[in-house]
Amino acid sequence: MLNRNSFTRGGKQRTLSTLSRRSALAMLISATGAGLLAACGPAGAPSAPTSPPAAPPPPTAAAAQPAATTAAVPAGATTVSTTTSQQAVKTGGTLRWGQVGDLVTIDAILWSPVSNNTLGQVNEMLIDYDDDLKLMPRLAESWEQSSDNTSIKLNLRKGVQFHTGREFTSADVEYNILRARDPKNPFAAVVAVGSTWWTSWDKPDKYTIILKSDKPRPGVFDFLQYLRILDKDTMDGPDATTKVVGTGAFKFVEWVPGDHFTLVKNPNYWESGHPYLDGVNVSIFRDAQAMVAALESGTLDVADLVPIPDADRLRNDSKYKLYQTHDLGQY
Repeated sequence: MLNRNSFTRGGKQRTLSTLSRRSALAMLISATGAGLLAACGPAGAPSAPTSPPAAPPPPTAAAAQPAATTAAVPAGATTVSTTTSQQAVKTGGTLRWGQVGDLVTIDAILWSPVSNNTLGQVNEMLIDYDDDLKLMPRLAESWEQSSDNTSIKLNLRKGVQFHTGREFTSADVEYNILRARDPKNPFAAVVAVGSTWWTSWDKPDKYTIILKSDKPRPGVFDFLQYLRILDKDTMDGPDATTKVVGTGAFKFVEWVPGDHFTLVKNPNYWESGHPYLDGVNVSIFRDAQAMVAALESGTLDVADLVPIPDADRLRNDSKYKLYQTHDLGQY
């Protein structure tokens, strides 16, 4: 189990130090940005509510401790007020993100810190966890779980579109569950077991799916949190290995292996007011020292997983902010 942190350059210009981790994610990437600073999900599932939880408590100050990631205000940003914080939020501009390591595939069913920072901004999940590990609705806006934990009814969010303009429906949930259990897919290990729990399901309409199991499934929400929703037309078509299509706050532009991964704002995103950024450029580095050098030279706004010695050195420099996502567990 490791602690993970974020480092930000030009920290005095930001208001992130007073935001919760999730609010900071909303500012940097989107409300779906848990992937960006997340590694793996939580190790265990909290008790499952039958409807979306109440809004989380007001954000508290972020911790600043060694062990690292890093960020600054993107060029061209403007200031607006937001309900997620009492302070102003910067909007617009392109965030320059640095990370060590590259993708091994653009199939978003694969979970890793690298894929979370990139593909996780394009492909969303049905639910997520907040800072207190309470369930939050995402593509599933509410749910009803049976008392014996053998079935769950998912009420899907209406009006959500894939980046191609196609509507997201219960058929897409069905497709992704079936795809996750396909033994021919070498990248589905994280969700493969959970997908086999469901022996049958009903789709009463295009916004509802009821999953059924022959045994209690108390870990259902962990499964749903890992099941990214991919576009059937893309994954079954000729562009499956070169394009990424989802419902997320950012749209895929290009991936140049070993060099960069580029995202642009989704203007039709279902969550009003998000994302705050116009785009994200993820630079891929071979080693952490080169990434830190790029951060210090001003060519990066964020450096992800900065080595602890560098984090400890830079945390006392007023030009940088250190963010630690210690609550996420293993990665």
